[in-house]
Amino acid sequence: MKVLAWVLTLIAVAVLALYAVPASSATTLGPVTLSGLDLHDGTIVQIGNTWYIYGTRYGCGFKWRTNDTTFCGFGVATASSPSGPWSTPKLLFSPSAKVDNTGWKVDHSLTWQQVCGWRGSGCFNPRMIRRTGGVYILWFNAPADWYRYHANAYWVMGCNGTAG
Repeated sequence: MKVLAWVLTLIAVAVLALYAVPASSATTLGPVTLSGLDLHDGTIVQIGNTWYIYGTRYGCGFKWRTNDTTFCGFGVATASSPSGPWSTPKLLFSPSAKVDNTGWKVDHSLTWQQVCGWRGSGCFNPRMIRRTGGVYILWFNAPADWYRYHANAYWVMGCNGTAG
């Protein structure tokens, strides 16, 4: 059964890779150090004339490997150039929102706070991509899922646009 789950996960990743394209002519920027933004372990992309930085927020008090820590969520900030000035980061979705993962072995009463704060496992590495056809997708990992379900620790969330 575990082998089947891994095979299905690999197939899903391969299909997503085939149908996902960088956000409308997106340019990916190499390593950049920015200070003063509470956005970590994310990515910076250019879409049209706007630069977007996506990242995990820590400023509300998240502490890795601390039981029941606060999950601060994922944020996005924008700028007209990689050197800024950058806008104040906005949440991509509320950490208190209920998890909606119909069809999977997930406790649907959980909030993202519970998924990402449990055992201090966190949620990390937000990546925003645009599929062929224009749908934006947020891809990130939630390590606690491996501990809870021994299942894939990656989440994919459909978004209304580049800001979640």
